[in-house]
Amino acid sequence: MTKSKLTRTIEVVRSDIKNRSTVEHLINLFKATLSVVPIGGAFASLIDDYIPTRKTQRIECFLEEVAAKLVELQEEIEEQRIVGDHFAFVFEQCVRGVSFCPQKEKIECYKAILINAAMPSEDTDEQQEYFLNLVNTLSPIHIRLLGALHAAMKVPQNGPECGQTIRTMLGEVDGDIIMSAAAELYQLQFTNTQPTSMPFTADLSRVGGRLRPIARKFIEFCTLKD
Repeated sequence: MTKSKLTRTIEVVRSDIKNRSTVEHLINLFKATLSVVPIGGAFASLIDDYIPTRKTQRIECFLEEVAAKLVELQEEIEEQRIVGDHFAFVFEQCVRGVSFCPQKEKIECYKAILINAAMPSEDTDEQQEYFLNLVNTLSPIHIRLLGALHAAMKVPQNGPECGQTIRTMLGEVDGDIIMSAAAELYQLQFTNTQPTSMPFTADLSRVGGRLRPIARKFIEFCTLKD
């Protein structure tokens, strides 16, 4: 793939974000319908000003941070990967993901994915695209739960307590939602423990290794190396 093709890919992303005539027509109908009620002005402001501005700011910040990291890691980057179809696909999907998802957890995943996709890897392109698709699908709660389980793997087991539990690391998330997220990760073969047996309230030093190898590969691909 030539540089001009990568440029065209960027233009496609921009076009997808800014030039959606059908969507704009529907939005105008939505605003016109609400204009007859008192709350209509608030919705119009949200649609016209806040959403486009925040989306553009997210994308600009994301691309600036990725570019800075790529410059920092330029000696490790494979040029042939950057000019290939796989990287163009990952780039487009990550930018789209950032445009739709304001959550920090997902944006950090997209950032790591885009940078890691430019680096030498034992993962196949198909495997990387599978993990990218999972980030699109998983919620921030899934991602934080995986992060907590990964953190538990780094804590010496059966030693002094570290004072953290899976539950405390997830914050004020409803217990039923945590159980549901754990069940979905178990169905994905990411964990080796049934949700009803997961020690959510135990100290991380008592949690042990609950992640399967595929989950560890997923986390590695979605995390920036120190």
